[in-house]
Amino acid sequence: MPRRETLADRIRRLMEEKGLNQASLSDKSGVPRSELNRALNDHRQFRAEELAWLSTALGTDVDALLKNVEIPPDVLSQAEKAQAVAARLFELEAKHKAAVDEAKALSKEVINLSVNVQQLTTARDEERAQRIKVQESLNKAQEEIESLRRALKDEQNLRLNEHRKLKQSELRVSVLQNQQATLTEQVRKLSGGQLGVGAWSALGGLVLGGIIGAAAKGSQDDDDEYEEEDDEYEEDDEDEEDGR
Repeated sequence: MPRRETLADRIRRLMEEKGLNQASLSDKSGVPRSELNRALNDHRQFRAEELAWLSTALGTDVDALLKNVEIPPDVLSQAEKAQAVAARLFELEAKHKAAVDEAKALSKEVINLSVNVQQLTTARDEERAQRIKVQESLNKAQEEIESLRRALKDEQNLRLNEHRKLKQSELRVSVLQNQQATLTEQVRKLSGGQLGVGAWSALGGLVLGGIIGAAAKGSQDDDDEYEEEDDEYEEDDEDEEDGR
């Protein structure tokens, strides 16, 4: 009658099927290599948690690992404990998987948030650069407006001065015309109407010369007055600029 397969035989067979040696199975299951070697050589019995770890590492479960296997009575109780441990391990693995899935989802969400933050940062930087450009344009426009205002004020002052000079010239012409009429009338009275054509011509030249001389002097006086007014306007403009 053939000997029934022992638990150690079953584990060795599964190791061979999976292409595992004691070192790799120890690393995969977490059972220390020295303890695994002793149990496989029947120098000690497998503990319940070791059976659960080994069944998981071998790609099976505790029930399949122990099915139709010759188990000593003292190992049988350990097998029952192993089943409980395996159930706990499966529960923990399910929680672990759920935690891993949740961590992946959170990681994806974090990546999306990072992308959104980067996009918002880029948009903010672009908006800031645009505001700077707009402010520079506004400053330039303000400078041009101020320059136009100064030019307009200068033009207004120039026209005002020309207008004043024109009024002064018209007034001077009117005064000279009155003087001419007065002098002519006085000469007529003094001569008693007895002067000849030549005398009237000479007298007219004298009167005209006097009028021209008076006009020239008046024009020079007006120019001096205008220069003084221009100086006063320039001083007023400078005071106004300093006040700004």
